[in-house]
Amino acid sequence: MRYNLAKNSKKFPIPNLSSSQKESYNALVKEGLEELLKEFGTIIDESGRAWELTFSNPTLEKPTITIDDAVDKGKSYEAPWYLTATIKDPVRRLEKVQNIYMGDIPLMTDTGSFIINGVEKVVQHQLVRAEGAYFTAEISPITRQVLGGVKIQPKVGSWIEIETSRTGVLSVKIDKKRKFTATTLLRVFGIDSDDEIRELFKDVDTNPEVSYIESTIVKDPSSSKEEAAIEIFRKMKPGEPLILEDAERLVEQIFFDPNRYSLGKVGRFKINQKFGLDTANDDLHRLLNKEDLVEIIKYVIKINNGLGYADDIDHLGNRRIKSVGELLQVEIRRGFLQLRSNILEKISLQPRDSFPEPSALIQLNLFLPKFNLSLILEDQQIYTILIIL
Repeated sequence: MRYNLAKNSKKFPIPNLSSSQKESYNALVKEGLEELLKEFGTIIDESGRAWELTFSNPTLEKPTITIDDAVDKGKSYEAPWYLTATIKDPVRRLEKVQNIYMGDIPLMTDTGSFIINGVEKVVQHQLVRAEGAYFTAEISPITRQVLGGVKIQPKVGSWIEIETSRTGVLSVKIDKKRKFTATTLLRVFGIDSDDEIRELFKDVDTNPEVSYIESTIVKDPSSSKEEAAIEIFRKMKPGEPLILEDAERLVEQIFFDPNRYSLGKVGRFKINQKFGLDTANDDLHRLLNKEDLVEIIKYVIKINNGLGYADDIDHLGNRRIKSVGELLQVEIRRGFLQLRSNILEKISLQPRDSFPEPSALIQLNLFLPKFNLSLILEDQQIYTILIIL
């Protein structure tokens, strides 16, 4: 016989443990696909004809099979999905619209699982490092000086690392490429002159033994926004011809293109919280801006001066959960990236006097494996952890 010695006899209902899975998947179907299309925006012809190709109206059809039949026949419980593709020629004022089949999306059952080739599987949540800026502090083995640094981790795009040398120079690495000075990075964000840089950091660069900003300016070979873009291009693509237009295009792609760089909702929140900023947390303000960069470099200098603290990467406050909807959205985004490059190549090969149907530019037979999430769910090596129930 079981005795209950609790003072409160109230019983709490058992929560639905699969609700988070279902909510995440529903968010992918209702909002995630639409967000991806907004992220990729309009694909514009780069060969001079200014054709514009856009995707819109993601539609998920009814499932092609029932759950019981999928289990009995060893098939996947899934449904086809379509996009509306519109191609425009603004010069000749032509427009064509087509409904394009984009593959099959596995459907989630009421228990939060998927039926893949007749086997019931579930995608586990992942505990990952949250987007944002994470500060480090290392002790120099020679001078015993504290050397501050930071890693700026976006949701989409290149990682930026800033570190301090023993001589007090603040250097930057993008995706672990060759170093360049932090003032070079400030210049491409619109802070051109040396005096303006000194003025921004005069309140924190107060160490009587070394001026970190002055040491960095001395090592900086650039003195303007254009020269800074050339310097970053030289470090990122060594051996290629130094052309200003190419350098500006590279800088634009790395830092200022919302399709290629985004701090994400969590990254923007974490940076606002860290520095007390009031930048709006919406799609228009998730790029790294000048104010963010200045505050980040200021804090690195504070760590060097013993006034700041390094972040604990393993602290749960610096972690977040990636659920099934976001994991699948990442895979769809990879497919769209390959699709975009293929479409641009197809457009460039079209005859000048033609105006093709959208389907002629979209070769899904090359990329359907990227879109076919059933294959992704089957592959334990790609992104998700699969557990056979």
